Amino acid sequence: MKPESESVVAVGNGGEHLSPTERLAVVFDQYAPEEILVTTSLGTSSALLLHVLSRVAPQHPIYFVDTGYHFAETLHYGQYLQDLWGLNLVYASPTQEDHAFTKATELWKTQPDQCCALNKVQPVNRLKQGKKVWVSGLMRYQNANRAYLDYAEPKGGLTKVYPLLDMTEEEVHLYQLLYELPKHPLLDRGYDS
Repeated sequence: MKPESESVVAVGNGGEHLSPTERLAVVFDQYAPEEILVTTSLGTSSALLLHVLSRVAPQHPIYFVDTGYHFAETLHYGQYLQDLWGLNLVYASPTQEDHAFTKATELWKTQPDQCCALNKVQPVNRLKQGKKVWVSGLMRYQNANRAYLDYAEPKGGLTKVYPLLDMTEEEVHLYQLLYELPKHPLLDRGYDS
């Protein structure tokens, strides 16, 4: 394994010359599997990163934070992708106490930031312990805040890597067609994230 700084350079600087699959392969070549965190929201664009991962490291754990508030369609979609590509989808959850408190107080109505902190942020923070790299499926075209991201950048004590970062909406659509990626069932109901 190369020093962390060289790994960041390999993906970050010059990353535009690599395909998403190559960027992800660099991460898995240069870090031990137990140092790599891969998360998914199982959102409408999540299949793309999961498909790329299935080609590079299909048995690597992919963590999904099940807050207890997801649509049933999202959970079924995750199971379908796991079965289809042989993925190792691992469910992480808030503590029982935090979930019970959220439900009893209907925290999402009065303090949505605290609700998110208890049910999403804290479970992710537990997953980040002992990791050096966090792989994310963000893409620049998705919103203005993401337009300025680099392929690899330090964030919260780890290096966050975005192998799909420069894909355009058109390239995403072509990839979905080429590899026949299953469409998220909520797209037909008007949900786009």
